[in-house]
Amino acid sequence: MQVSLHNTVKTYNLTAGKSLPEWLSERRKNKRASAGQENRVELLHDLEFPHCARCIFRCANGTHLFAAGDYPYRLKCFDVNDLSMKFSFNADMNILSGVCLSPDYRKFALRGEGRQITIHHTSAIIDRVRVPHLQRSLAYNQFQADLLSAGVSPEVHRINLETGSFVESYQTSSADGVNHVEVFGRHGPVSGVVLTAGCDGAIEAWDSRVGAAVARVQVAGSGSSSGIDEPCEVRHIATEESGGLLFTCGLESGEVLLYDVRLQKPLLVKDHMNSLPIVKTYFFHGKSTATGEASFVLSADTRSLKVWNKHDGSNFTTIDAPADITDFTLFKSQHNMVAPYESDDSGVVALCCDVPRVQVHFIPQLGAAPRWASFLEVMTEELEEKETTTVYDDFTFISKDEMNALGIAAEDLAGGKVRPVMHGAFIENGLYRELRAVVDPTAFNNYVASKAKERQSKRWADRISRFHRSKENDEDADDAQAGGDAAAAATCNSALATAKADPRFTRAFDRTACGAASSFALDRRNPEYAKLLQTIDERRAKASARRERYEAEMFSVVPDVGGEDDAESCEDGGDRAAQRQIGRSSATAAAAAEMDKDEDARHHLHGVQSSGRTKRRAPPQQKAAVSAKMSERDSAKSVKGAVGSAAKQVTMFEVSGQNTDVFLRNDKQVHAIRKKSRAEKLTLGERLKLAASVR
Repeated sequence: MQVSLHNTVKTYNLTAGKSLPEWLSERRKNKRASAGQENRVELLHDLEFPHCARCIFRCANGTHLFAAGDYPYRLKCFDVNDLSMKFSFNADMNILSGVCLSPDYRKFALRGEGRQITIHHTSAIIDRVRVPHLQRSLAYNQFQADLLSAGVSPEVHRINLETGSFVESYQTSSADGVNHVEVFGRHGPVSGVVLTAGCDGAIEAWDSRVGAAVARVQVAGSGSSSGIDEPCEVRHIATEESGGLLFTCGLESGEVLLYDVRLQKPLLVKDHMNSLPIVKTYFFHGKSTATGEASFVLSADTRSLKVWNKHDGSNFTTIDAPADITDFTLFKSQHNMVAPYESDDSGVVALCCDVPRVQVHFIPQLGAAPRWASFLEVMTEELEEKETTTVYDDFTFISKDEMNALGIAAEDLAGGKVRPVMHGAFIENGLYRELRAVVDPTAFNNYVASKAKERQSKRWADRISRFHRSKENDEDADDAQAGGDAAAAATCNSALATAKADPRFTRAFDRTACGAASSFALDRRNPEYAKLLQTIDERRAKASARRERYEAEMFSVVPDVGGEDDAESCEDGGDRAAQRQIGRSSATAAAAAEMDKDEDARHHLHGVQSSGRTKRRAPPQQKAAVSAKMSERDSAKSVKGAVGSAAKQVTMFEVSGQNTDVFLRNDKQVHAIRKKSRAEKLTLGERLKLAASVR
């Protein structure tokens, strides 16, 4: 399965396998293709032909699908409910198109390459009819039970299936023949009107009730109402089933014109911009999952299928085909077994190209998956789009500069190891990896390191990020005042005022200068900040509970037997400390008096140091004040220590008997024992929940 992105619309190619170059031999192609089958989704089993698929059409109720291809000429009928083929048979003519004559698969008609038409009932042929001209189109008019055949002659031959005979044909004005014939559905005022696309660029409308022409519009050529003066043929016509008033016509020059039956001029001209003839056009029936309305038209040329809006002609998406497109159809979203068998179209498109497989694409934004293939929705949701730089799955394109860097010489090109193209060469992936390993040996290690770094960054992305700052300058102060902490609010206001007064921070706090508020305020209303605080509180609570549980399990409190004696001894110790403090104070006063007596003896050394420099000494009054403060501080400390020692009590712990050997074990053994003890205390429900989380 491959994913392509066009105009932001994803398209899933369900039949895409390995894309192999044409220069490989058939044996190597088959070997490589069989190895890549695991990436292909086979929506309907055996939906392929030996050489190419020619046409594809569905029945009215949407239960079966018909596909024809060659060689040999073969028709296959598929039952979508079983996702497999119901029946198939070989034909004696090249089947180019077909129509269903009944709502189910039982009756259908096939158009051959020549003049032959075969009418079938299941897999048996009821009748063979030869028409007078070479055929180009086949249609069925359910209102008159007529089988319409258009070809190289200007006549549109009618075969009435009720009487089993030819009836009067439609004589068109196109001398070179009619390319396509279409019948309006049962909705709208023009139901049953037959439209013919002539080779002269004109569209004619015929009333099937009377067999006469009722209107003619010149689409292209001289005198055309669309503005296309160049003569070109009209290749295909499609009618709208829901409204019954719109129809499209595809030209040979690559334009698609949208008409209203009430107007002569086209509502819209859509150009495919590739000058390729239009193969088929189709109105998407039902509401799209992207827009919710039925507004899309599908038109295919020989190279691509375009989905565009019928209101303005804008492109919705494009599907590129691997070969020339011959036909396409859409699967219905569900079955409708009741007349008129109406059902919306799904987002699955089947393309018949000049390749063996019928190309099946799924566009989720166009329509939902069919009800019988609902697994496509799940598969597309799980798919990841991968960018690739290779054209083929097993080959890599390298430029000339890279060839020189890898050391690829001319003899390698001549030997067939590398396939040269215009601006480089195709090289096998295995050989390319070997050459890269020789040129750059550290490439693999760098790749592994980058992947490890990517996984680490992805794991770190789940961590709590830094909380953002608010845009209000004074939010912290307001929150502090609202919380009732007046002191904190005053401190915050004073600090903020000081910062605002500083000229260095003027730009940070000035709203007019910066154009925004300060980024230094803490946003307490930020959910990340609240989450961070909650996480911290939870961790602290868990750690505290774990510590208390550990202490309760490991230790027990020893009762204090001699508490009163200790208290009395503490009181006696406090009295002795006070007496020592009083003695120390008297000694300090005596030393100060003796210092005053020796002041006259040292008067001649006043202000002189040993180094010869003068120093200003403190006066005696200042010294006395300093010594008094020191004595007061010492006395306060001693009294406080005495009181604290009297009030302080020592709590003794002892290790419980069953945990005496804990201190002899290592950390791993202790952790295992704790884990086992905690598991034994859990309930049955908690144990089951823990086992489910471990799995």
